[in-house]
Amino acid sequence: MRNCILAFVPFLGLLGACGGGGSGGGGGGDAVANLAALGLAPRDLTDVAGGTMLTALNWAVDDAALPTLAPGCPSYVQGDDTNTDGHPDTVQIVFDCTDAEEDLAVTGSINLGEYGDPADFLTDIFTDCATRIGVGTMGAPSWGMSGVGTLTGTEGKGTPYGLSLFVALAEFPDANKVVVQVSFSFTNYAVEGSGTFLVQGTTCFTVAADDSSDVPSGFIDTFFFGEGGGPAIATLECELQPDGTVLFDVFGTGDDLVASGTIDVSADADDDEIEFD
Repeated sequence: MRNCILAFVPFLGLLGACGGGGSGGGGGGDAVANLAALGLAPRDLTDVAGGTMLTALNWAVDDAALPTLAPGCPSYVQGDDTNTDGHPDTVQIVFDCTDAEEDLAVTGSINLGEYGDPADFLTDIFTDCATRIGVGTMGAPSWGMSGVGTLTGTEGKGTPYGLSLFVALAEFPDANKVVVQVSFSFTNYAVEGSGTFLVQGTTCFTVAADDSSDVPSGFIDTFFFGEGGGPAIATLECELQPDGTVLFDVFGTGDDLVASGTIDVSADADDDEIEFD
């Protein structure tokens, strides 16, 4: 990776397809009915995923060739490099972003500070994340950052929702990987189906540290909670594939499979992006 976090250039085109979408083909009718029974519509899954991509993933991958949400969006403010290690002590990621195609606007900021000891990242990363992407085999981190973000999102339906994030990232030179974990929480999220949900989840992925590949590898687990509390009404699991596609499963409260399929990141139209199995 280049010598500062500004090597991370925003993108939406690669993974934003997880945030578009209509009901797709295949067994879509059954999937739509299953989701409706939970108070959700297919667009709810893809809207939340799209917001997650924008705020948790798109700023963290270096790819000037793929489409961005908007030129210069989000923007970055670097702090000083007081320990002269080639990385800024602080970075502010500023969102004032609008995407007409996805009908989404996001404002706010994420504020990151460099770890004094890069090994502190190993304390911050969740066990599930570390295990599933094999952090234990990557050697020692050489640098990293962590911080929090507070954002506001507004979609076409016009109801603003809050978005809080905790971010932790570190570079592992022996493995030529940067590991990024983002835990997120959407509050007051009005769904296309019915009602307002609390949506929480975790994004965990790696990307090549030397910029030899711009395709992240990892997963996103997202949980939908009803207004009355209790267990998650639905769980959306996305696996990021090496060819840029996204496999997903949706489970109900009893771990019953509600819907599954593939997201085609090369599709031009929203309605072609998701295909249910």
